[in-house]
Amino acid sequence: MKTTPRFNGYQVSLHLLLVLLGTVVIALFLENQSLRRTTPEQAKKLVSGDTIAAVAGRDLDGGSRELAFEASEKERLLFVFTTVCPACKDNQKNWRALYEQALDRYEIVGISLSSLEATEVYRDTQGLPFPIVIPSDIQAFASDNLIQGVPYTIHLGRDGLVRQSWLGPLPEDAISELTVSSSSAGG
Repeated sequence: MKTTPRFNGYQVSLHLLLVLLGTVVIALFLENQSLRRTTPEQAKKLVSGDTIAAVAGRDLDGGSRELAFEASEKERLLFVFTTVCPACKDNQKNWRALYEQALDRYEIVGISLSSLEATEVYRDTQGLPFPIVIPSDIQAFASDNLIQGVPYTIHLGRDGLVRQSWLGPLPEDAISELTVSSSSAGG
């Protein structure tokens, strides 16, 4: 007796699901490759004249903290980092040097894109002397301010507008420029 194959909806559904999952995996792989090829020079970043969105968050004491970047008496340096970024760890010596040499001119604030607990440990092990804020909504802060990577150093003028920004380790010439202009500004 000859049997005819039966239509099995369950097997067809599984095959369609496998095809769909395979397509998603390929799309994610291609997107990942594209992102890996993006260099700091290619990434969109803040440019002179841009504004920074206010940051509502927590300081390391667990208190609420709101940073609004409007006109102020001092220029500001924002150090954006994560606790798991090797380049951020390497860059901390540059940020500490700026803090020690130019605190008279700049209000300096670290903005951590990591958890409160991880940031506390990181601050202590790295010996970070500047205040640190963790945004309440890290993704929104990063998206609103074109933070596409870390470490990210942002220099704001007294008018509250971006003067310069550096994605990646802070170059030596930027450190010199910021400290020289600090000492020549009457600090």
